[in-house]
Amino acid sequence: MLSDALAVKNLTFGLCEVPPHAAMFPHGHVQEEVIFILEGHGNVDVGGQKESVRAGSLVHFPSGVEHFTTNEGDGVMRFAFCFSPPVVLGSYDKRSD
Repeated sequence: MLSDALAVKNLTFGLCEVPPHAAMFPHGHVQEEVIFILEGHGNVDVGGQKESVRAGSLVHFPSGVEHFTTNEGDGVMRFAFCFSPPVVLGSYDKRSD
């Protein structure tokens, strides 16, 4: 456990795995988000604009813009994410349809 002096106060960082041939739910949040693809390949949709991504890709999701990630590969897609300001994971809005 980190002491309060070492705790991060202005961002959230973590790792995510997307199963083969699966897509995340479209969602948005008030925080900015950056993801870095560590493994796998697929697509991101940012505000309706689709882009291919692969290991080494860096993607910025602006505040308030709906987005999602799709894994097009046969293996797990792994990426690191960073939110600023901090977010409680899973608290962002999912599209209702």
